[in-house]
Amino acid sequence: MVHTGSGYADSTSYNIQYDLPAQGCHTFVMFDSYGDGILYGWYKIYWNGVIIADYSGNFGNGKTSRFGSGCPAASETDAQNQTVVIRDPPKKYATPAPTTAFMWTTITFDDFETGWGNFKEGKLDASRVSKEKRGERTHIPSGTYAARIRDDSNSSQISQVRSYDVSIFSTLKVSFLFRMKSMDSDENFVLQISKDNAAYETIASWGIGEYENNQVYNESVEFGRGTANMMKIRFKCDASSIRHWIYIDNIFFEGKM
Repeated sequence: MVHTGSGYADSTSYNIQYDLPAQGCHTFVMFDSYGDGILYGWYKIYWNGVIIADYSGNFGNGKTSRFGSGCPAASETDAQNQTVVIRDPPKKYATPAPTTAFMWTTITFDDFETGWGNFKEGKLDASRVSKEKRGERTHIPSGTYAARIRDDSNSSQISQVRSYDVSIFSTLKVSFLFRMKSMDSDENFVLQISKDNAAYETIASWGIGEYENNQVYNESVEFGRGTANMMKIRFKCDASSIRHWIYIDNIFFEGKM
């Protein structure tokens, strides 16, 4: 046995790379002790940049894949690099989904379906709202629940509970869905980041003009890590009324090496 691993967490993406000899037939075994495979996720094996195995759903206790010299669909170049990509995502999510699973690793994901997740519980002007509530049915971007921010008070924001280790990444990305309601032309909302627990800085904003009320938008913002080792994100509203609202949903925070 050359390499082994265990203890992988739910709702987490892993990019695992091993250097293996070019010669010889290699065997990769995915074992699931519970016996239902990766029921709501998938894994892929890359050999020399080519996908040679792609499994998802309930495949029982395990799958075995063989590759390398003399094996089907294997490469025999001198420099070989095997990458195993394993993803066990949340059971409920809609677009946007992480792009190019081989490159991006999910740091956090939140769809607010079962709670606030990685975000602090909202205060007066930040709420977790349901489409089952009267007046909210047509405003939720995806699923049943979303986060809603309004006005421009100190509580007009949703922020992550803690900072996350981003030291292994060179580029970061935040993807999310949003819908604006009753926003005026001089109002907007912003995405901010805090590096190593320093003050928040704005990296992107959205407002009326380029965007319209009552439309669902799928947005992604990429930015460099710089020298930061830890990072967290927040969304903040700058409006003039408690009836000017931003609905935010399906937030992916991702990193790329």
